[in-house]
Amino acid sequence: MKYALITGGASGMGRATALELAKNGYTVFSCDINTCPETVENIIQIKTDVTSLSSVQNALKEVLKVTDKLDAVINFAGIIMMNSLIEISEEEFIKIFNVNVLIPSSFNMFSATVANPVPANAVTEFISVSKI
Repeated sequence: MKYALITGGASGMGRATALELAKNGYTVFSCDINTCPETVENIIQIKTDVTSLSSVQNALKEVLKVTDKLDAVINFAGIIMMNSLIEISEEEFIKIFNVNVLIPSSFNMFSATVANPVPANAVTEFISVSKI
């Protein structure tokens, strides 16, 4: 069994990727602040606020209940605000930076501890989709 963790897995590209991986035999941990009303075989939804490190740690504890191995970590969680950098407030900029840059890095760091030990022939990918 292969395992993938996807942030932002409840909608958009994250959802499409989760569905495709599940269709191809992966067990997918979909970590998102929102959840989908329909359940899909091989997709485990974990309500996760990626702006909260404690929420990220709790999500990874849920993953550990199922497996101690991740074959892929894919970060699709992200936000965009339709202001120019001149008009955006400092608070909005910090929120965008945290969701799109800081938290995916933290998720990858925590995920790496879950993914140990990674077999020599396994590939662990850390993909971050940034929307700044």
